[in-house]
Amino acid sequence: MVTFVGGSGHLNPMVPLVRAAAAAGHDVRFAVMPSMVRAVRALGFPVFPLDDGPPRPPRRLPGRDPDDAYERKVFRDEFVLAGTRLLLPRVEAVCGRWRPDLIMVDDTNIGGMLAAERLGIPHVTVQVLAPDSFVRPTVIGDVVAEVRAEFGLPPDPDLEFVARHLMPTPFPPSYATRRPATARPFRGDAPLPRRGARPPWAGTRTVYFTLGTIYNMECGDLFARVLGGLAQVPAHSVVTVGEHIDPAEFGRRPAHVHLERFVPQATLLPWCDLVVSHGGSGSVVGTLTHGLPSVLLPLGADQPYNAARLTALGAAVTLDPVTLTPDSLAAAVHRALEDPGPREAAGRLAAEIAAQPTAAELVPLLEAVAHSPALP
Repeated sequence: MVTFVGGSGHLNPMVPLVRAAAAAGHDVRFAVMPSMVRAVRALGFPVFPLDDGPPRPPRRLPGRDPDDAYERKVFRDEFVLAGTRLLLPRVEAVCGRWRPDLIMVDDTNIGGMLAAERLGIPHVTVQVLAPDSFVRPTVIGDVVAEVRAEFGLPPDPDLEFVARHLMPTPFPPSYATRRPATARPFRGDAPLPRRGARPPWAGTRTVYFTLGTIYNMECGDLFARVLGGLAQVPAHSVVTVGEHIDPAEFGRRPAHVHLERFVPQATLLPWCDLVVSHGGSGSVVGTLTHGLPSVLLPLGADQPYNAARLTALGAAVTLDPVTLTPDSLAAAVHRALEDPGPREAAGRLAAEIAAQPTAAELVPLLEAVAHSPALP
């Protein structure tokens, strides 16, 4: 059983492992909230909805200053406390109808992990958040203790349950400053080569801009400011705004700036030279897999951690999304395209990712955990 919290950024890192397990002959089913049922069914897997309610459409929200204290509070209150109380009994109910041998969760799904522990089912935790961000005793230890006691589980002050059996991680080794002993790096699908004729939005140099599938709705006028900057850059740009935003709302644009609701990153990134993004973990790993430098505009969640780490590694330039102007964005993009340093640093990280085991090579470890919680 696969269960996760959040949207596509939490689902996508798990997909290579899920497909590999299915290809090896395992019966893989998902248990997710209504908002992600359609996305999972589109992948071709059976789904147990964890709630009978309809999916709630996202709302457009104004932008706000990045605030780590606020983000920690959101993670504690919504993901750990409310999330566990909501998801744990629902996951247990599904397991009462279809008992899996193994539960795969993302590292934000504390409720799924505790449900597995209560049921005596081993679990595998896929790392989807920036390493060393929120899943730490100093950030959530006290609220985890609260829900563990509430559901009759013994104390675990060091959060050993999170990665007790196995933690597959798509991040390259030099990205994380520390890792649990059960961490196992893996890579998703290998980058696709450029296929067919050059797309109409791709030029000699191409910039990709995305704010993901959550923060695209919580960014105020950031799209407009970035579009103003990209209009000044002598390179083709492709911008994805998400399914709930109409590209037409941004009016007429220069011919070299192309807007779409969605373009699959796997087909887009091979044609790109630079990625401008919010620094979500899914976007970051995809960008690094292709050896591309970044200009990052962290808005919240674990994005500031990713931005700080990538900047320290030399593969990105980070800008303040609150004070960003079209001119400052254009200047940063121009520098990132011209300076070989960020591309070389991104290339080194791409080489690390390429050397990691494939998802298929991790399937025997999944099987070993399913048969015995102790790793071989």
